[in-house]
Amino acid sequence: GQRALLGLGGWMASSGDPRVKIGQLEGSLFSEGHIDRISLSDKRGVWLDIRNIRYDWSPYALLRGRLVVDDFHVGSIEIARKPFAPQQPRESANGEAPSFIPMSLKQVQVDNLIVGEALAGTRALFKIEASAELIDLQHGLSAKLAAVRLDEAGTRVDAEFRLAGTPRHLSVDVSAVEPENGLIGKLLGLTDAPSLALKLAGEGPLEAWHANWSSTASGKPFIAGRIRLDRDGEHYRVASDFAGYVQAIAPVSIKDLVPGKTTGSLIARVSGHHGFEVPHIQLMSDAIELRGYAGYSATTSHYYGALSSKIARKDGRPVHFAMANGDRLSLGKLDLKLEIPNTLSEREISLAVVAADVRHPSGAAAEIDLCARAVQFVTTGETAFDAERIKVKIDTRGVSGLKDGLSDAIGRLARAELSGSLKAGVLALDDIRAGDEKTYLTGKVRLSKARQTGTAKLTLGDLGAFSAFVGKPI
Repeated sequence: GQRALLGLGGWMASSGDPRVKIGQLEGSLFSEGHIDRISLSDKRGVWLDIRNIRYDWSPYALLRGRLVVDDFHVGSIEIARKPFAPQQPRESANGEAPSFIPMSLKQVQVDNLIVGEALAGTRALFKIEASAELIDLQHGLSAKLAAVRLDEAGTRVDAEFRLAGTPRHLSVDVSAVEPENGLIGKLLGLTDAPSLALKLAGEGPLEAWHANWSSTASGKPFIAGRIRLDRDGEHYRVASDFAGYVQAIAPVSIKDLVPGKTTGSLIARVSGHHGFEVPHIQLMSDAIELRGYAGYSATTSHYYGALSSKIARKDGRPVHFAMANGDRLSLGKLDLKLEIPNTLSEREISLAVVAADVRHPSGAAAEIDLCARAVQFVTTGETAFDAERIKVKIDTRGVSGLKDGLSDAIGRLARAELSGSLKAGVLALDDIRAGDEKTYLTGKVRLSKARQTGTAKLTLGDLGAFSAFVGKPI
């Protein structure tokens, strides 16, 4: 009967993707027992494999509305990759997220947590030990976690939190270390990553909670920050700032954006799972100035925001970006402005980008000017991300350095214009034109996650201009 119940549970969980398979049961399903394997798969195969599950729990505690587990021991959990088609989180009948179940997890241990290379960029093996008492606030909520990497000595994460008392008092302690060229360094794409250490300590009532954090690289402090949480009526206000010298751990592609000292700050108002407002975002360094604000309502899917950014080194040197193929893109300066108005009625979204002195091994331009606009008639609900009247214009001035005289054929000014719409995740650009009055490309495309289609037509008004490019008079 218990085996049939397990099979029924697996069938119910597999009514959509992902599919669930539950292996052999030994002992009791309702006290102490062992399950040899549970796996989750999709159309690409198994992506989550759990083996040798041993448990000791009290199902009768569920009658009191709580989950009590004395021991939960797993031999191995292998997460090979992200699922191909993950299910959306299930909601209750009234559209809200399921309520939290009070629980007591006295001892949890995973001997081998295997994170696949497809998920983390490199294969990693961890041992996990944890416990949690999340029954009721009167007796206090607490949790502990210790994670040690087994295939790379020196990597460890320890975390502990406790919430108790009236008013509610929260204490948090987190520490993490990893050796040179560790997992974080590899995820950041660093070829010679330093050893890293992080510490965070927070203490205080939830109505006025604060924390300090700091990090070291090769044993030397390089960045530190603060976090403050305050009660604001029915909302919580979060304020955070940091300052430091982050170039040592910045990915190679953006190292030039953070020379010298970098500072950042953020202020947000959080309304549970209903949404958030971020009235202040700022990032500053010797090469970038970024400011903005944003907001999102989970109940209506309404979003808004604005972002302005300027990239230019204070010493006048160009800013370099490393490309994935090894090439290097450089620019003298860049100005960007994005605006999504905070209105529930019809609105126009705009984006403007101006880049100067752009250089790449394939060519250069004195200036690239991009202007894009789109209209939204409905800014809430399922169609909140749809847009009509999309218009994009790109002017590229001072084109030079293109292969075999192509710069002269194109001319000093290259222009592209696109128009279309975005509906239900499908971007339809029905009118594309690039070039000048004599030589131009026209076409249209439809782009979605599942399919990309398009047509194009090239008109050459002056074939002689392309003689140098093709290598003979035409």
